[in-house]
Amino acid sequence: MPTNCLLDATITALDACDYSKMLKSKRKNRDGELVHSGTKRRKEDCEMPQQEAEAAMQAAQSSPTPGEGDTIQKPPLRRVKEILPEKITVAVFCALAEESVAMRYSLDEKFECRYKTLGPRQYIYSFGRIGEHNIVIARPTQMGPVSAALCAATVNQQFPNVRFALMVGIGAGIPSLPKCDIRLGDVAVSIPRDDHPGVLQYDFGKYERDESFVLKGTLNKPPPILINADGSLQEDEMMDESPLRGILGDITTQRGYARPNSGDVLFDPTFHHINDGDDCSGCEASGKMIVSRPEREENCGPVVHRGLILSGGGVVKNPEDRDRLRRGRKEAICFEMEAAGIMDEIPCLVIRGICDYADTHKRDGWHCYAAAVAAAYGKAVLLKVDGQEVEETSTMKETMEKLEKTINEMNNNVYDLKQKANDAKEATEHKKILDWLTPIDYALRQNDYIGRRERGTGQWLLDSAEFQEWLKRSGQTLFCPGIPGAGKTILTSIVIDDLTTRFQGDSNICIAYFYCDFRRREEQTAEDLLASLLKQLSQGQSSLPDSVRALYGQHEKKRTRPKPDEISRALQSVAAMYSRVFIVLDALDECEVSGHCLPKIFDLQTECGVNLFATSRFIPGIAKNFKGNVSLEIYARNEDVERYLAGHMSRLPSFVFDHPDLQNEIKAAISKAADGMYV
Repeated sequence: MPTNCLLDATITALDACDYSKMLKSKRKNRDGELVHSGTKRRKEDCEMPQQEAEAAMQAAQSSPTPGEGDTIQKPPLRRVKEILPEKITVAVFCALAEESVAMRYSLDEKFECRYKTLGPRQYIYSFGRIGEHNIVIARPTQMGPVSAALCAATVNQQFPNVRFALMVGIGAGIPSLPKCDIRLGDVAVSIPRDDHPGVLQYDFGKYERDESFVLKGTLNKPPPILINADGSLQEDEMMDESPLRGILGDITTQRGYARPNSGDVLFDPTFHHINDGDDCSGCEASGKMIVSRPEREENCGPVVHRGLILSGGGVVKNPEDRDRLRRGRKEAICFEMEAAGIMDEIPCLVIRGICDYADTHKRDGWHCYAAAVAAAYGKAVLLKVDGQEVEETSTMKETMEKLEKTINEMNNNVYDLKQKANDAKEATEHKKILDWLTPIDYALRQNDYIGRRERGTGQWLLDSAEFQEWLKRSGQTLFCPGIPGAGKTILTSIVIDDLTTRFQGDSNICIAYFYCDFRRREEQTAEDLLASLLKQLSQGQSSLPDSVRALYGQHEKKRTRPKPDEISRALQSVAAMYSRVFIVLDALDECEVSGHCLPKIFDLQTECGVNLFATSRFIPGIAKNFKGNVSLEIYARNEDVERYLAGHMSRLPSFVFDHPDLQNEIKAAISKAADGMYV
């Protein structure tokens, strides 16, 4: 039988290890691994029991030889399990290929994943499972914090249910004897302390005039779920129950990841590399400036150091820079290049295997082993995290949405505070200008007068045909003369109260009023009357009208007062902002300058359709200004007098209350004697 047929039959028996691909490549590496289709396998994984191999050979020899043109049937290749992007809950970031491969060797199971691409593929992804966690291992094509940040942002979009991440790889240890005896192959973990978040960006800050460098900003802390997992591992270490060595042993059996045979030598910071070679054999042979360190126990394994990791955009390769870039942080344990770009993009714990001491000496041979140590510790951390706890942790999408909501709320709060501050400032300026117009507030008098009203009195005026007609149409005037003591001022307050109540809430309607008083003639000039009306109309606007602000600007610095014509023009400008304006003037006979003001108010009425209500005694000089307008005489109506008396009967002797007829007789007598007057 042809040899290829014998081999094909053997492949059938060896399907579990895809032996057919091995035969096609027909290659073995120097460690005895079978290599095929880009996948490395250990030889022992592909060996089969001798009895099964012999049976397969016998079966092949007894099978007929295929003729020319016959198709040889081969078993299907075993397929890797495929997982959806939404099932990925943990991201692991690696900057170098040897770091990513070490992490892949730590996987309990490998997956395939068809994820949504965002433009050209810029990152290398691998997928698998560690314990209960489905993982994406992401590697940018370039090193540094910017590339790492972009990679983390992309992972957040492509795998929306990622809860947190590990940054796994190699780093430069910062020896600080005797406090920190960090050595090659040890582990550095970014655990926050009171004065730092676990990672600081050592090259982000500003240079002061004295040439000192001040760090700026702060990075996020690792998530509590990972800090707690590390704390549990720390307890295991104290009890000699750490799983690190066992996990590491599974990785270091892979080609190239074993612990180097070269020694771990720490040189004095003043002693630099003495040759151009790739190792420090010459430096060690010189025997110069070697730092003495206590011997570690044989086979003690990697030591885990927890604390501050310094991250930046450059490789630190000499002791002078190592000390300078620590920025005075004596507690720092490690330098690395990517964490600063990731910490604020996704909740992350940084794990670094120590491959050198950030000096000039060459230790490239430690890279793979240091990567293996970091990968092993990363797996140990994940095995400490319960899968259900991860499911209950917010996804990055949810976290970002909450963060965005919080930021928006903060922005809104800041905006509101600024707006309130601006509003308060504007209100202060607004009040200052209005008080400059006139400090008198007639609202106090209105409250006093309406408070004296006996309930139900004055309703005859509000119900009168003259008042109702005046109320309905714009540009109307209602003149109400009356004898002294007829109650004109109280009736005026009733009209103002009715208008205010009737049009309450309508910002397009404004009511302004003025109470003349002969006792205050000095402060009731023509300018004061017009200025008071302008102030009240301006108060009805949400912001100070430009015409009023301009009037203030023209006179305030010069310490001058505006003239009636200037105020009148501003009045027309502000009145035009309303759909309707009601002006109520009481006791024109008590204001000597009313004759000078009325023409200005009538002009305002003509230009803006203002409704004018005015009261006065029977004075011909004032009455002639209202000739041709509706007039309604004010006097004390009997029903108002009786209501007033009914409300004040308590002031009479007590025996009157026992005689209703006597009460009625008193009311009738007083009403008749009043003759149209209240006082």
